Amino acid sequence: MKFLVPHSFIQNRLKIAVVGVGGTGGEVMDALTRLDFGLKALGHPKGIHVTAFDADIVEPHNIGRHPERLIVTVEDRQTEFFKQ
Repeated sequence: MKFLVPHSFIQNRLKIAVVGVGGTGGEVMDALTRLDFGLKALGHPKGIHVTAFDADIVEPHNIGRHPERLIVTVEDRQTEFFKQ
């Protein structure tokens, strides 16, 4: 089976936007981190660049939606949290 990949995907940094970095979006961000590492390990020259959008504030009622391995403090802006 043959897969055709646009030349720009191989030579340029892939740009990805994630809207919402709560429960599901947080998992997506984690997976994209691993994808970036894997692409670079396989020789991709620039990996990926992710822009995350989320205006929500981490509050006690939604803290459980975040991946367990991440430390979340109440009232952190989610996008600021994922920059760390």
